[in-house]
Amino acid sequence: MSNQLAAFLNDPEARLAIKAASLRQSFGRFVKEAWKHATGFDYVHGRHIDVLVKHLEAVAAGKVSRLLVNIPPSCSKSTILSVLWPAWLWTIQPDAEIVCFSYSQALAMRDSVACRELIRSAWYQSLFPNIQATQDDDSKQFFRLVTGGRSGIPTPGATATGTHPRYTIIDDSLSVDESKSFAAREALKIWYTETLSTRGMARDVAHVVAGQRLHPDDLPGVIIKHHEELCRLYGDDASPWYIVSLPMRFVPSKVMADRGFGGDWRTEAGQLLYPELLPESKVLATERALGPFATSAQLQQDPRRSDSGMFKCSKLQKVTHSQLPKSFKGMVRGWDLAASQDTGCYTVGALLAHYHDERTESDRFYVLDVARKQTDDPISYMRDISVTDVMTWSGAKVVHESQPAVGKLLDKQIAQRLRGLSVRSVRPVGSKEDRWEPLAIALLHGELFILEGPWNAEFVDEMESAPGKFVDQLDAAALAYQSLVETTARGGFRVATAAERSTKPRESERCLTDGCDRPAFDSETGFCCDKCHSGERCSPECCNRYSDWFNSRMPTEHVPKDYRRNILQERLGR
Repeated sequence: MSNQLAAFLNDPEARLAIKAASLRQSFGRFVKEAWKHATGFDYVHGRHIDVLVKHLEAVAAGKVSRLLVNIPPSCSKSTILSVLWPAWLWTIQPDAEIVCFSYSQALAMRDSVACRELIRSAWYQSLFPNIQATQDDDSKQFFRLVTGGRSGIPTPGATATGTHPRYTIIDDSLSVDESKSFAAREALKIWYTETLSTRGMARDVAHVVAGQRLHPDDLPGVIIKHHEELCRLYGDDASPWYIVSLPMRFVPSKVMADRGFGGDWRTEAGQLLYPELLPESKVLATERALGPFATSAQLQQDPRRSDSGMFKCSKLQKVTHSQLPKSFKGMVRGWDLAASQDTGCYTVGALLAHYHDERTESDRFYVLDVARKQTDDPISYMRDISVTDVMTWSGAKVVHESQPAVGKLLDKQIAQRLRGLSVRSVRPVGSKEDRWEPLAIALLHGELFILEGPWNAEFVDEMESAPGKFVDQLDAAALAYQSLVETTARGGFRVATAAERSTKPRESERCLTDGCDRPAFDSETGFCCDKCHSGERCSPECCNRYSDWFNSRMPTEHVPKDYRRNILQERLGR
């Protein structure tokens, strides 16, 4: 080694220059070196960090323009993406403008402050003295560098007018509570697809969307569906999105492929993602605290519909047009009418069809379409949809609720406006939950299918949250389902509905006391018990017999416990 080279290597400034050059070339090395200075904690490496780092390096190099990252919480995602990555980007692109969005301003400001403090740290300044925050534009939400780079944290939904970012980061776009709201999910979807995604198109702005999954229709879900549709229509290289999806426990059937920047390295089912920091004991405790549905979403990146309500939405099966039967035994569009313009309730028409498989003697019911609109002329809307049904489905019977106050007048107007079509009005009987129950039990038995369409999310969301504020789609679908069953029965073909098979005695088997839904356990008298026969409250023995009878008629997979308990309490405590 020459004396000149030895002197150079012994020079502290020279060693810092070599180290700075090394860190510029590798974001992975930067993460390991900067971690302690940014967080105050020792760095704990995991192989998933290598995968995330390689993809972010590809974004910085212009090889990837759209990146989606779905990994469980507590896996260092926010620190790497929102704190360390901007600080590293400015070492190679000093004038880059970076905009970071998050559902929580508090968390976004926390990461923004951490990034700014890292830049001001003695460690960072000794390596990259040219990267400094200015004094005039310096706040928790926005700061600017003397080199021209900037960082800002507007909230999701903001237009970001006047900003010209090179990189857009969305880190956790929705909270857990917000993810349960259809309105919140839809607003975020519209904001991203119609506003944010179009900004900076001419300048090839890179987008990084990150977070754990919370709902099937959250923003990552929208992106994944768009990605899969582009790949299906135009080939695997048609989508600009690269997807990093790493569940906490390895699932062999859902392996993240390596597209050049790393993939899932695990080989054994159940193998943990980050055992160096999150061993089996911690993961198991977290799973128990979250419960099965939150675990599937947040830890496994596989969100599913909640089954905690009346409708077991996870059993709802989607089909395409090519998977529909060639013919149906009956088809009905049920209508729930509401005269309102722009605000208020919707006028809804749900189109259901019945298919009977003669080979297996089984029945299937298909939700083919849901038309929904706020209008002050619901009858015209009914007519327009009915004409469309004639052209699309070769016609469908029409059934609508008859309102007590204006029933006859409304029925006459509908009959006149829809002349030539099969139209019938039905007076609703019982509570909404009573009218929904047959549909809910058909779903429980796997008899209900839904045709893929843009209306699916709103319809399934209403089922999942029932009974909620808006239930017009459920009212229409339940009406159509009941009409299908009754219409088929009048035609000489009796449909044994799941509801009848499970929880209700036939009319001929029912106790003779008015309002009693129990079987006539005493076949000689026709009553469920002597107490009921004499007009008193049913005996405890009768209650036990009814509970046993009810349970024996339930399917193997029960209706959610809370719902069953409420129904039993209502019937036993009459």
